[in-house]
Amino acid sequence: MTEAAPFNITIIQAYAPTTDHEDEEVEDFYNEVQKTLNEVPKKDIIVVQGDWNAKIGEDAQEDWEGTCGQYCNQATNDRGLRLLEFTKYNDLKIMNTFGPHKPSRRWTWHSPGGEYHNQIDYILIKRRFQSS
Repeated sequence: MTEAAPFNITIIQAYAPTTDHEDEEVEDFYNEVQKTLNEVPKKDIIVVQGDWNAKIGEDAQEDWEGTCGQYCNQATNDRGLRLLEFTKYNDLKIMNTFGPHKPSRRWTWHSPGGEYHNQIDYILIKRRFQSS
């Protein structure tokens, strides 16, 4: 771990189970990430990023105001709801849903053949450091 001033930065890289995995495995994954987060000093700048294999949609913006923005998929799936719960519980924000990017720059997953595109990679940051 490297010391930084005035705050230390902790970056957690995550790769969530795909839809091929059972819900129990997804819960185990979130429990492990939570356990890691709980070990990070509260004063650290925390970034949790990675492939969440979840879709956050425009429909979530109203219900999860302040947690996610409008620049995301069209609809939220079950794994997306789980990510939103995790994010809210830990006072994080899904930062890459707040910036107006072209759809081609937002999509992080493309189906074989290129017919479908989704945003499934997200960067979560502690709310208190959102403007940093």
